[in-house]
Amino acid sequence: MQDKWLPNHQLEPGVRRNYAGQIRKHLLPFFGPMKMRDIMPEHVRQWITEMKSRGASARTIQYCHGSILNAIFTTALVDEVVTIHPSHGVKRPPVPDKPRRIITAAQFDRLYQALPDADSQLLVEMDIESRMRWGELTEVRVRDLDFTTRILTVSRAVVELSPDERPARQRRVFVALVLNAVPLDTLVIELGTNRNAIYKTLFDARRKLRAALAANGYIGDDGGRRS
Repeated sequence: MQDKWLPNHQLEPGVRRNYAGQIRKHLLPFFGPMKMRDIMPEHVRQWITEMKSRGASARTIQYCHGSILNAIFTTALVDEVVTIHPSHGVKRPPVPDKPRRIITAAQFDRLYQALPDADSQLLVEMDIESRMRWGELTEVRVRDLDFTTRILTVSRAVVELSPDERPARQRRVFVALVLNAVPLDTLVIELGTNRNAIYKTLFDARRKLRAALAANGYIGDDGGRRS
């Protein structure tokens, strides 16, 4: 799962990190010793029973089963690793509805007036009217709005990477642009990001490389090569 399925499954970095944690904590302890072709629906039901006995919430079971395990076996079925989908149709504990707290108009007005400036107020207004996620909202540019049709195209989003993920992304960007001469726009499309994010990642990679070279005596603190 972690070596073959997860690295090639199309996910946002934050979701990928969450999947990896759930797989290590909840799936591998039970399914790890088993071959995928040997896993049957009865085993999935046994896993759900074990999860409940360990105190896992219904929401956690739903997420691990519905989002992760189903996706793993769907891919395995397509790749002909298994002949049946053992996770499909297996019932899991119902998830109780989570009550939502909706603020009143007066409460919103107090929050709105407490915002530091007009730009912040505009962001909040746009967020409420469009229902965009914060990562999408902060990446909106003027060119994304067609003033003729009044259609806003959402094509980018900010994604927070964990410290463990940043070196790998920096390495990928540095190798692609500096060593392999991959066109910037091609890399932007491949990574599903934007030019500014690529520039920032490349800057961080260069800074880290310079610090490592200086620490090992290959260059001086001013960046000049030592003889």
